[in-house]
Amino acid sequence: SGQTLFYCLSAVNATGESLPSNEANATILTVPSAPANLTASLAGAKAVLTWDAPSNDGGAPIQSYQVLRGTSHGTEIAIGSSNTTEFNDPSVISGTHYYYQVKAINSAGTGPASNEANLQFTDAFTSPQLTATGGLNIVMLRWTPPTQTNGHPLTGYNVYRSTSSGTESMLIGVNVTEMTDTGLIVGQKYYYRVTGVTSSEEGPASNEANATPCTYPGIPNSFQASAYNTSAIMNWTAPVFNGFAPLLGYHIFRGTGSGNLSQVASVSGLGYLDTGLAAGVTYYYKITAFNTAGDGNPTPEVQITTPFQIDPPIGLTATASEGKVTLAWNQPTGVSVFTYSIYRGNESGGEVILTNYPSTGWIDNNVTAGKTYYYKISALTLKGESKMSEEAVATPIASQNAVAQNSSLFDQLWFRIILIMTILVVGFFSFVIFVRKGAVQVKRDK
Repeated sequence: SGQTLFYCLSAVNATGESLPSNEANATILTVPSAPANLTASLAGAKAVLTWDAPSNDGGAPIQSYQVLRGTSHGTEIAIGSSNTTEFNDPSVISGTHYYYQVKAINSAGTGPASNEANLQFTDAFTSPQLTATGGLNIVMLRWTPPTQTNGHPLTGYNVYRSTSSGTESMLIGVNVTEMTDTGLIVGQKYYYRVTGVTSSEEGPASNEANATPCTYPGIPNSFQASAYNTSAIMNWTAPVFNGFAPLLGYHIFRGTGSGNLSQVASVSGLGYLDTGLAAGVTYYYKITAFNTAGDGNPTPEVQITTPFQIDPPIGLTATASEGKVTLAWNQPTGVSVFTYSIYRGNESGGEVILTNYPSTGWIDNNVTAGKTYYYKISALTLKGESKMSEEAVATPIASQNAVAQNSSLFDQLWFRIILIMTILVVGFFSFVIFVRKGAVQVKRDK
């Protein structure tokens, strides 16, 4: 087979033989030889067959392979085909013995069978995958079912437990994939394994998992809080006792009345910034540490009061002219102002107090032509001084007339008057508060 033959023809009559025709050739074909080295193996729930191509293809390309299978020696029949030297048989049944052969096919036909390969198909029994988590006097167990159970339905699980690794003994049989082991000793580490069970056998044990029953953590230490504008800054240190379980974090509680606090945040670190608070309000805080058992006891309450924020004067302008700078602004809304503090500097951001003035406009005559001045204004109220206004800038020019009258003497006199008035007002209110507190506290004998 596979030999190529060449042909030509000539014609013969009574006078002789003609010249030969053109040459033609043909190759002798046969069926291919048997495939070699057939093997059969299990991969999950299927049989995988592999083999080598025939050593002789019969003079024509291999078109495909015929796969044969039987349940006893010599009983193989065709069950499928493959265009490669591999075949997967997914129709095997657990507990059955199979025999396989393979034949190669070309254009001349089907060749002889390969060697016989066989295997015993038994579905494996795999292990559950187990996790254990400690809780308040308990351990919570969860596991995944076995992926294979040797071809038999799963009927339940056996749970094993011990207080030392590798010595687990039977605890309970269940038909679910999670359970809670109760009545345990806090701080004692427990070890667990789980097996799957069918009507005919018990599967291999799971991985070993361990957990420690815990209790509530202790109180966080050194809890402090301070106010900053409309925020509260808190920090603390971890409790000495974690309850035999890793700390999961801290719960922050807040309220505007002592004893009436609710949770506002949960954090994992040792600090918290509580933003968006109201100005001039007293807030109370406490925190708790928590683990898988829950929250421990809270810290004592701490109290902070956010500062009262007074809006600054609005729309400050500085207009330069000959030998002076004219300032103008608008009163802040929502407050009663009894005077304004005027700040001046020779560079941006370097303003210092210059004088006080009760109206929303003032003329600075004590300036030098060609020099740039920077101004800011704040409002003085019975609740305190407001924030600073926006900065205004002006550069006065030289006067063409006589030097303007210096107003510093007047400004200094007015500043002293305002200062005296402020001291009198504050003193009066302090005296009233003192008298009221004394009236409440004085106890008269009957």
